Amino acid sequence: MQKGGSVTQEIEEYLEKYPEEIKQLFIKIRTVIFSIENISVEEKLWAKLPSYYCGEKFVRLIPFKDHINIEAEGLVKHAGEFEGCKFTPKGMLH
Repeated sequence: MQKGGSVTQEIEEYLEKYPEEIKQLFIKIRTVIFSIENISVEEKLWAKLPSYYCGEKFVRLIPFKDHINIEAEGLVKHAGEFEGCKFTPKGMLH
């Protein structure tokens, strides 16, 4: 299990195709995921997408050339807390 150190080589290679701004945003989001206290997070690629698992729950980060979508089960319940962000029809934070 990872404790939030450096990005795995597999994910680092995956991010190479994205602009520097997206890479930096990805690292910031990843840092937040690993900063949550009292949880153990496993980082791995799922269907070629960076994914972070805590037991059966997960957060999936889906980078695009100009933004990152975040897929996580509980996000829609907190939609009001994401001022200035929008949700995709599939419930991902855009």
